[in-house]
Amino acid sequence: MNDVGFESREEINDASLGGHNYGWPIEEGLVAAAQFEKPVYVYNHTTSTTTTDSTGCAITGGVFFEPLQTNYPQAYIGKYFFMDYCGKWINMIDPISGSGRKTFATKTPRYPIAIDHHPDGNLYYLTRQNGSIYKIVYSGQPVPIITRQPEFVKVMVGQELKIPVSVSGAEPMTYIWKKNGVVVSAAKGNELATSNVQYADSGMYTLTITNAFGVGETKPIKVQVIAYNSAPVAMIDQVLDLTFQGGQTYKILGHATDLEDGQLSGAGFSWSVDLYHGTHIHDGMPVSGNENMEFTIPVAGGHTETNIFYRVTLLVKDSKGLMDTAYIDLYPEIVDITIKSEPSGLQFTLDGTPYVAPYTFKTVKGIRRTLGALDAQSRQDTLYQFQTWQHSASSLNFIEPLSNSTYSVQYQRASVTGLDLSQDIGFKVYPNPIDESFIIEVPEGGTLHLLDAKGRMVMGHLPIHTGENKIDLNLDRGLYLLVYKCGASQKQIRIMKE
Repeated sequence: MNDVGFESREEINDASLGGHNYGWPIEEGLVAAAQFEKPVYVYNHTTSTTTTDSTGCAITGGVFFEPLQTNYPQAYIGKYFFMDYCGKWINMIDPISGSGRKTFATKTPRYPIAIDHHPDGNLYYLTRQNGSIYKIVYSGQPVPIITRQPEFVKVMVGQELKIPVSVSGAEPMTYIWKKNGVVVSAAKGNELATSNVQYADSGMYTLTITNAFGVGETKPIKVQVIAYNSAPVAMIDQVLDLTFQGGQTYKILGHATDLEDGQLSGAGFSWSVDLYHGTHIHDGMPVSGNENMEFTIPVAGGHTETNIFYRVTLLVKDSKGLMDTAYIDLYPEIVDITIKSEPSGLQFTLDGTPYVAPYTFKTVKGIRRTLGALDAQSRQDTLYQFQTWQHSASSLNFIEPLSNSTYSVQYQRASVTGLDLSQDIGFKVYPNPIDESFIIEVPEGGTLHLLDAKGRMVMGHLPIHTGENKIDLNLDRGLYLLVYKCGASQKQIRIMKE
């Protein structure tokens, strides 16, 4: 299972069995804490625009390479292949040991989102950079082989002609381009490029590749030079407010002109709103057919980071298929939020991640954040129980701040008599508060899981049988949650160690 990182690590985890705690959002990477399951493989998370073949920003595609038939070498069979959204690489590991990370491919297009093997035995991957699916073919031979070529190219008079061809084979290789059987002396390499093309450049082109092991040749490529047609010009009307906050609605107007077609109608318009986050992009669904675009910044369900902006892009197309784009960028309004606790130094959670108060962070104005208070927690050998937030009596609540704000959470000293340590019918623990040894009584066999006051797994998947079970645990002082699972049912009891 690919686990997208937060600040420092990207992970591949073994999720073949349920019930494991992989540390999110408390820990990431190869942590020492026994309550968290260690990943099979980790690599460094980076916000830099430059990544190596072992760093990235978000692990995305992954596949176990186990096709029914393939001509790939045996060394690739059974390996786990994976990609990163910001990396330009494909790596592989041994899924059993997690070791032996090897670089399979580099200089791949950015923003991959999926990789899989096909019944034909080859790997395929999908990228957002150019909206393409790529096929990885293993030739197994050193002779030149054409892996990709166009069959038809249309270009206007005065423009640049480009014919790219992808080739595999042993180096060095020589390239000879021909037009209608005549060598094009100026063409070098596997891409033919000619500027300021004229009607006389129309014709059938071929590329012949030669190395020490043999010869490869493209199929004929038809080039058609057509009359010049000017591209349209796209424009977005001025937007007075180029900053945003959660819940804000924008109505943006655009228009376009074309030398041949005149004023273009909405039928040739297409809009998109993309979220730029750090070094990568979350592209939105295009909306076509309108000269205006109306959308609302989401309050919840999106990114809570502040290093984001939205790009609104207008794409217009004329009657000949030529296109132009215009765009505007919307940047977030930022506010400072401070969380305090009474007494000071106690924990709270922000979007599920624990922090110690007082704590100040930046957030986008109007974006929903989730504040949580632990029901009970220990500090300096004193047990505290949640009382209230200054703005809400609930321990878990949402805020959508529109200005710099301070939120306070109140705790009070707890005693055994003040805690709810009630027993569920059929699920009992005694004594409670517990000693080093205590008894658990259950109606049916199942498994036990023990979590501390921070929600971290202390013990997991302990099998127990019907009736009484003696448990020996050397726990620190504090409050714990004991979870009993039997089939699809689950029950829990708070226990305390004085």
